[in-house]
Amino acid sequence: MKIGFGQADITPKGGKVALLGQFETRVTDRVLDPLYAVAMVILSDNARTVWVSADTCEIFEGTSLLTFEAVRKVIPDLREEEFVLSATHIHTGPTLWPDTYLSLTGNRSEPKEAMPAAECNRQFAEGVAQAVRDAMDNLCEARAELAVARVQTGVSRRVCYKDGTAQMYGDAHRPDFLKMEGRDGGPMQLLYVYNVQDELTGIVANVPCTAQCDENALYMTADYWGVVRERLAPELGRNVKILPLCRSAGDLSPHHIVDRVPMEMAEGCYHGRKCSLFMGELVADAILHHQKKILIRYEGRVRHAQGMRKIDFPVWQVTEAEYKWALEYLANRDNYTETGWPRSLFDNANAHTRKQRYESGDKLYPSRIYAAVLGDIVFLSNPFELYIEYADRIRMALKENVVFDTELSYDCLGYLATPAAVQGGHYSANIFNGVCAPDGGELLVQESIDLAKSLL
Repeated sequence: MKIGFGQADITPKGGKVALLGQFETRVTDRVLDPLYAVAMVILSDNARTVWVSADTCEIFEGTSLLTFEAVRKVIPDLREEEFVLSATHIHTGPTLWPDTYLSLTGNRSEPKEAMPAAECNRQFAEGVAQAVRDAMDNLCEARAELAVARVQTGVSRRVCYKDGTAQMYGDAHRPDFLKMEGRDGGPMQLLYVYNVQDELTGIVANVPCTAQCDENALYMTADYWGVVRERLAPELGRNVKILPLCRSAGDLSPHHIVDRVPMEMAEGCYHGRKCSLFMGELVADAILHHQKKILIRYEGRVRHAQGMRKIDFPVWQVTEAEYKWALEYLANRDNYTETGWPRSLFDNANAHTRKQRYESGDKLYPSRIYAAVLGDIVFLSNPFELYIEYADRIRMALKENVVFDTELSYDCLGYLATPAAVQGGHYSANIFNGVCAPDGGELLVQESIDLAKSLL
């Protein structure tokens, strides 16, 4: 078994960029810390896995396809099922795909003062290819060691009230507060990789927490992963690469709600740059502390398999009544006051989405999931901001394995909410938030289980 790691700077060069991750337009050329793509290549007699994680908000299919072609210049015989591209979900990186500018008003224009998204996409693809080139150059006989760090990172961010409604980042101090909708994230999963000289070469860190501590910033930053890299470099050396993966965390975030501590709140530890520092130190310390807390070692002729499955996901459908509401809302919204007819961003976005979905007639949305098996470990990707409940179901069905589930891979199909979340409503559980209703989650769970079992 050979494993190699590589890393390349993917911070855009040549002008200002539009940052992706919030409703409002943010344009900047300021860089707080570099954005990176980190690649891991696993090569055995049975399979080849090329997994790249990048400091970006989302991965779009067009980005994946362009990047795959760039990587094929490095590995000419690379097959599409061997290449996985995922995001850490920062909210402080460039917009890579022009259609992202489809705003809540239906406008597709790009900010004139920013570099075109297509140019950012091109630079991104070239950077990923360089990271893979470095990983291929660093391929060597290796062993891998698994550890699990039971520290709290991502926490539930949807607040439930006694009337059955829910809100993302809702006020938990309201007298009608009932509970948080879902559970907090599980442990960090860590894989330490060494060469035959017993030198640490790379670490896979699968963390159930999006990198959105500093999500409203007006500069580019890798968020808490930038802090992790800087914290670990003096301890491990800059030649050791950290492959940052985001476990399923569609209903999670680094922003504490029910477990807030007044003193930390006063220090600003739950949002912004201080939150990045707080979370980065936590993750880095866990990585260092668990290097000697190994559960199992993989070396020699380790079971290794790689696979991909194309899935036609069911598109969230619009009823005729919902379509008529959308047309009426869009035609009359300027004639109503806030009290006469709610004109929130959600109403506007739902109206645009319902009109587009109904008129398109689309029933299916094709996408992909990937899986890699290494010993007892199953790496599984999905193209959603996936609610943790679905990932839990997949993991429980693979009870003999350690499942490294990774969201935001290959394409961006938005949030995949649970039935309870859709019933509760609010952000992440509206039709404009994602391609699929909960029936898409049922399909994803079954297909992921089937794909993993086919490789075991």
